[in-house]
This record gives sequence, C-alpha cells and structure tokens, in this order.
Amino acid sequence: MRCFKAGAAFLCAVLAGAQDIPFKSGISIVEIDAAVVSKAGPIEGLQMNDFAVEDNRQPVKLRYGSQDESPLDVVLVFELTKAMASKLTQIRAAAEMAMAELREGDRVAVMTFSEEARIQQPLTGDLKAVKVLVRNGLYGAAFGGTPYILPAAEAAAKYLAAQPEPHGRRVVVMFTGDAGFALKDQNHMGVAKDLWEADASLSAMVIPNALTRITRDTDPTHYRLLAGFFNLYDYIDDVAEETGGEVVYSASVGSVRQQDNPYTVNANASLREVMRQMRRRYRLYFDMPQGKPGQRRQIHIDLSPEARAVHPDARIIGRRGYVIPKTSTEKRQLEEGHVDRSVW
Repeated sequence: MRCFKAGAAFLCAVLAGAQDIPFKSGISIVEIDAAVVSKAGPIEGLQMNDFAVEDNRQPVKLRYGSQDESPLDVVLVFELTKAMASKLTQIRAAAEMAMAELREGDRVAVMTFSEEARIQQPLTGDLKAVKVLVRNGLYGAAFGGTPYILPAAEAAAKYLAAQPEPHGRRVVVMFTGDAGFALKDQNHMGVAKDLWEADASLSAMVIPNALTRITRDTDPTHYRLLAGFFNLYDYIDDVAEETGGEVVYSASVGSVRQQDNPYTVNANASLREVMRQMRRRYRLYFDMPQGKPGQRRQIHIDLSPEARAVHPDARIIGRRGYVIPKTSTEKRQLEEGHVDRSVW
C-alpha cells in the first residue's frame, strides 16, 4: 500500500496503465496490493470490478486496477539466538529456497538479530554477493543470546522506511523460531503500523525450537506457569497477516499444523511460492478519504459477489490497513532510528 499526492497528470498516467508512479501534489490516492489464490493456485485475470474494498468499513470506488510483476526490495532477517543454534541446517535450506526466487532487478538487504538487530548487508542489487554473504555468514555464524522478535521486525521496517523511494515491492522475510523475550515492545499493531508506513509486508519461515514449543503449549493448565517465565506475546504471525504477508512452518507446533502451510505441505517449497506471490500481485487504487496525518485506517479487500461466486474458495492476501501520510518533518523523525551495523 502506498499513499500518493497526485494531480491530473498522475491520474492520466494511472489510467494509461503506468506502473512507476511518482509523488506529486494534488489529489490523494491510495494504492494497495493483493494476491488472490485458491487451492488450485493463483487466480489470474481478475479485473477491477471483481474486487470489493472497504476503508474503515465504508465501501470505496476503485479508480484503477491491474496485475503486474514487480521487482522486490527484500530484507532477509535471520534469528541467530542460542535457541536456533541446532536449527542451522533448516535455516540454510530455507534461505537457499528464498534466494532461489530472487531475480535480476531485485535488491536485498541482510539483517541478523538476537537482543539487537544488526544490518549485515545494506540494500544492494548485487544478488551474487548477497548469496555468498548469506552462505558464508550462516556457515560461520555465532549463535547466542535470546530472541527479541517484534523489535527485529520493527527494526527492519524502520530500515526500509529510511530508504529512498521503493525500487520495487518492499518485503521483510524473517527466519525465526517466532518465540521471543522482548518486553520493550508488545504492541503488535504498532509494529504493523511501522510496516505500513514503510510500504512493506512481513512474511516468515518459522523453524520451531524448544522455546517455540513451550510458548505454543495449548494446555490451559500450563498457561499461568508459562506466563510467569516466558513472554507469550513476542511473535509475528498476526503482524504478517496485517501487512499482507504469510507465515510458513517447517514443522507442526502446538495448534499449528505444517499441513496447513500455504500452497504446499513442503515448507521450503511453500516459502518459495510465498516469495513468488509477493512479486505478482494486483494493484488497486482509490481516493484517500479525509483524515488526520498519522491516522491509522483499516482496509478490507474481498472479491465482488459475482467474482466470489466464480471463485468460492479464493483467499485474499493483502494489507489490512494504512497510515495517512505525515508531514515531511514528522516522517523524517519517524524514520530516524538506530540499527547497528556489524559483521557476522
């Protein structure tokens, strides 16, 4: 999702089918991305009138819709905590599958985290160098510390927000046990909002470790005991859903079954399909309703009744909100944040 200040020239460009849209003064336009999939795979060929979109529960009239493939700006985020040390083989296999979906024109940054997030590779189009860095970095990685999951996602969002205008669709992909100890940021919607403001979605490959299994314990008699020793709320599943991303599990844990992975039971193949669906999505545009700068607004994307009748099992993958843009000064202050830069 992006919010544009656009004049007549912008609208003419949109209606002509232009995909690279500049910021200009004038009318405010909201752009949202959505993937539509069924059990049989992606649903192609939908038109603007096949979608029904609500903004804060009010139907909106779409100005334009298209489907295209876009390059990606990806931040690969690796959890290198003590709990993940025994999962190196799975992390490396998942990373290889994700990197296999990268194409010329994509840009990639690499981040690692335990208690703090660190940029290992700034955003670059040198995919060969990134692959070498990831392979060598994971091979010699020093695992240690405890996981701070939500702060790592927030750091990735702020890193992307601080970059110039997006080169392609912005995506954060985490490789994590998804069971953290962070106490300083339990605001899941706050992290989702940071990702909305960065125009980024969050997806993840969850590789369950011992902490994951403890925090996903579904026995209600264990809850109070667990809550006394573990933070049961430092996870990113719901944040991914809010931002139009998807979560893949490499194994069943608690009430989550690997069989329920999107696209296929095979976790690595499912992750690659997640990456592929990020690249090819529908773009939908509508006039931004009036509101205060910084206001958070909810979006609901569905198929029209006619399209839903044709595709009854269709699943919509898209963001559930956006933030009305702040002023330039406020945006710059929002984007300021410290992310350590270091070596693996």
